[in-house]
Amino acid sequence: MNVVMVMKLVMGGAGFLFLILAFHEYVRKKLTEAAGLIWALLGILLLILALWPGALAWCAAISLAGLTFLFGIFLSLALILFWQSLAVSKLTRKNQELAMQVSLLNQENEQILTELNMIPMRYQDTSDNPHNGFSTETGGEGNEDGTEEIRNTEKA
Repeated sequence: MNVVMVMKLVMGGAGFLFLILAFHEYVRKKLTEAAGLIWALLGILLLILALWPGALAWCAAISLAGLTFLFGIFLSLALILFWQSLAVSKLTRKNQELAMQVSLLNQENEQILTELNMIPMRYQDTSDNPHNGFSTETGGEGNEDGTEEIRNTEKA
């Protein structure tokens, strides 16, 4: 078996491996769409190089041991980068999840603050109760915003 045939088999296997890994990790939601697409394109590119008849003619000029070493380094680096992209994808998804949780907590906080601001208004509405110690004395006029001023009248 000559050097070019060996490289075609190895490159085809690596391309198939990247396609399967990218698809599998994307389905398991461990890889984002963009990263999955990049790794799938790399796999397709390796498959095209393996199937194209004259694409690896330059491999005949290099010895089998040197070519295997170079491709081994390339494959090792590519696998390391693949696992790193898995970690980045996982962190990206967690970041999106945390951003959604913060948004929901901010919304809940706003609702609580709105309810807390409504509490004094509820007590103002019960001003005709003689036991609360408040009366509405306005002198016939309201404030600039149309509300009546509440004054504390102490009972002796």
